[in-house]
Amino acid sequence: MIHIEQAVIVEGKYDKIKLESIIDAVIIQTNGFAVFKDSEKMVLIKHFAHTNGIIILTDSDAAGFKIRNYLKGTIENDKITNVYIPDIFGKEKRKIKPSKEGKLGVEGINKDIIVNAFIKAGIYKRGMIIGADVLSRVSDPHDRDSMIYADGAGATILEAVTSDRPVGILSHATRSDTLEHAFMLWMGRSYDPSHQGNELYLKMDGHKLYEYALKTVPLVVQRA
Repeated sequence: MIHIEQAVIVEGKYDKIKLESIIDAVIIQTNGFAVFKDSEKMVLIKHFAHTNGIIILTDSDAAGFKIRNYLKGTIENDKITNVYIPDIFGKEKRKIKPSKEGKLGVEGINKDIIVNAFIKAGIYKRGMIIGADVLSRVSDPHDRDSMIYADGAGATILEAVTSDRPVGILSHATRSDTLEHAFMLWMGRSYDPSHQGNELYLKMDGHKLYEYALKTVPLVVQRA
C-alpha cells in the first residue's frame, strides 16, 4: 500500500475502489461531469489543493481530459500533480461493451501500470507490486475436471531511473472473452457425496478451458 499525502481526484466510484486497493490517501470522485455543477465538491477539492495539493488521475479518453482541464482551470497549477494512465484498449469486466472510445478507464488498468504512472509523475521513486490468487479457497478437491486450478503469487519492484533508452513497462496486453466463454466457469456444490455443507465451489469445463488457453494465451503473449 502506497501512502500519498495529496488527495487523489478520480472520475467514478469504481475508479475509487480500484485505487483504494493500491494507495493510502484521500480519494475524491468527481462523479463524471457532475463536478461542473457541484459547488460543494469543488470547495472540498480546493480545500485539499491548498492543504497538501491534489493529484488528478482521470481516464485517458476525451471525457477524462475534459474533467482534468476543468479542474486545472479552476485550481492553481502549482497545487496540481497530473498522473496519466496510458491508452489501453479493452473492456472492464463489469461492462457489457467497451466505452465509446474503446479505452480502459482507471478501474480497468492493472495495478502495476497505475503504480508506474505515479512513479513517472515523480510522486514516488519506487514501488513494489504484489499479486496473489488463492483459488484453493473456492476449488473442490473432488472435482477432477477442475484440477488445473492452482494458487499463485508474484511480485515486482518498479523504480524511476534516468535512461537514454526505453525502460520500465515497455508493453502490456489485456484480453477478455467473457461474453463468448462465460459459461466455462460456474459455481456449484462439492462432488464429494459425503459433503454436508451448502458451500459453493468454482467449477469449470476443464477440457474446453484448456483448449481455450492453448489457443489464446500465446496470442496475448505475442501482442505484449
